[in-house]
Amino acid sequence: TGTSRDSIVQVDITDHIKDLMGYEFTIALESYRDFRSEPLEIFSKEATGKTKPQLEMSYRLVDQDSTQTFAYNFSPAKISDLNQKTYNPLTGLHTWFDNDSNPNFVDSVDVYKRFEWDQVESSPGVYDFSVIQNEINKLAPGQKFAFRMRAMKSSDNNLPSYLSSSTMSCSNSCSASYTNVPDWDDPYLIERGRALAQAMAAEFDGNPKIAWIDLGIFGRFGEWNCACADTVSDAVAKQYVDMYTDYFKHTQLVMRDGQKPAFDYALAMSPNESGYSIGFRLDGYGQKKMYATYGDSFRHYSLFNSIKDQWKVAPVLGEFWAPGSSIDTTSTYYQAMQEAQSIHTTTIGNGNTEKWSNLNSQQKTDFNNLGYSLGYKYALDNLKLLTSPYIGGSAIIETSWSNLGNAPTYENWTPKLTFTNKNNTSQNFTVNLNSVDLKDVLPTTNRINNVDTPVIFADNISIPSSIPSGDYSVSLVIEQSGRNDLKLYNQDNGSSDPLNSDGVYSIGDITISSFIQCDSIEYSEFGQCIDGIKTRTATQTSPSNCTVPAESLQEICSLDKSGGISSGGGASALINSPRSETCPDIDYDRNGTLEYIDFISFRKYYRFSCDAAESYSSCGSIDANSSGSVDLSDFINFSIKYASKASCT
Repeated sequence: TGTSRDSIVQVDITDHIKDLMGYEFTIALESYRDFRSEPLEIFSKEATGKTKPQLEMSYRLVDQDSTQTFAYNFSPAKISDLNQKTYNPLTGLHTWFDNDSNPNFVDSVDVYKRFEWDQVESSPGVYDFSVIQNEINKLAPGQKFAFRMRAMKSSDNNLPSYLSSSTMSCSNSCSASYTNVPDWDDPYLIERGRALAQAMAAEFDGNPKIAWIDLGIFGRFGEWNCACADTVSDAVAKQYVDMYTDYFKHTQLVMRDGQKPAFDYALAMSPNESGYSIGFRLDGYGQKKMYATYGDSFRHYSLFNSIKDQWKVAPVLGEFWAPGSSIDTTSTYYQAMQEAQSIHTTTIGNGNTEKWSNLNSQQKTDFNNLGYSLGYKYALDNLKLLTSPYIGGSAIIETSWSNLGNAPTYENWTPKLTFTNKNNTSQNFTVNLNSVDLKDVLPTTNRINNVDTPVIFADNISIPSSIPSGDYSVSLVIEQSGRNDLKLYNQDNGSSDPLNSDGVYSIGDITISSFIQCDSIEYSEFGQCIDGIKTRTATQTSPSNCTVPAESLQEICSLDKSGGISSGGGASALINSPRSETCPDIDYDRNGTLEYIDFISFRKYYRFSCDAAESYSSCGSIDANSSGSVDLSDFINFSIKYASKASCT
């Protein structure tokens, strides 16, 4: 049993090999299986065409037969040059304070700053968060803000004065070479820290303009290190984590790896009420000297436990080491890119590094490539309509998505398709692709063999009954409240520059027919048996403009060589005939096999009511689960037979 989307399932067939010898196998992975909790059928087939018993797996898997026929099949052109920025959230280089070192990334949609405790609390319980709100108010449309609160800006004390007088201590000694630091174990400091976190949550938790908030307060720079001063017990450190997680229920939180027990504790927590898991930050990308001295133990001690898979559910981000020590060779930004790729970093602050004017040509190239490499790069690989859409009906849309980047998105996006009448653009409708969750689309390209394996979703959409029939253009947009539309690595109007896209992507043109399903039909009596067929007419329908199923107007009334019906009897007799043992009356063209015309005919009756006396007479066999209507289960049962090319003779 697979435990996740990426599971590799191995089955030992040694004991059963005698049953498999001599067979040529076709694995039929049903094209319409992208429905949760539905079993996957695997058919084993002899060269003669005889179908062996099915194997069921309680495991979601989707594949597509390349010979499958679809009503519409679109493959939008992709952008091959991935070294380009898109201004997508949580990708590339984000604005770090007001210091944008790389001029090619000055217009990021994510802005990050830090604040000190004494800026927001003047006396116990008296808070003023205007210094933070003012930064939020400066944001341009589509931008979001991120911040950290800290008790120490550097080596100095930034506690409110009422705390400084009661919770300070001198670590080691109070000689000139040491400074006063907060006594992190002090119960009163912990109490006031919780109160601060609670007040911040009341002000900012769930704010749509907040991208993320660092778990701060503790340590020098709020970075969770004590910089040679005495540290605290694991139990106390975890209390500083709880300050945030107890109150921020609807915000993405991120923590630096400066105190391992607290770091492991935070990353192991369950997602909050809005589904956000805690991400982590690395505040020392490209630091060659320290990395060379201490190696993996310096920053990457937890790479293969706490953080190994955290990137799949929460962002990995951070900043460069302070200027002077980090830019000491031309390979530093290249090294930073290698580090970032290895732990799936999605964004790094565009600051805290050397000035652009001081960099040589190679360093500038590496700096740009680092920014281009970070985060997700989504592309729509394919869009299919499995059946022709009609007015008032429904259609199954299958979309395939590639992620050519190194991480997924961690925000909620809604892909939307708009269908616009080509003769009258005011006549249009939009549907959401609700099954598509881009957070689940992890990088799809195998870096070793460069093979891309897109992730497939299926949506059942409704076509409004109020629109006219005709030709419609289809366009795609991916939206999120508070953000600009997502930019894809698909060409837009022939352009291979994602920045030229307005976020609206043309997919192609389709025709929506005027087939309207009938709520009720009244028929005349069947006439004489002529050439094996009895016919009748529809005398009244509701609504009056609905399309009467052609199959409901005919009835078999003669014996055929394949074991058909003699002396009438309609569909009920057909069900009991020898010919119905494999696939009842769904072989509409009666040629002995299931093919595309049979699929289209069956599709007309999907969601067709079978409980009224005047309903289509053969519903008894189409309604395989006897639910009273032709529903998804019946559609899937038919599809299994169709995919296996079941014989009806």
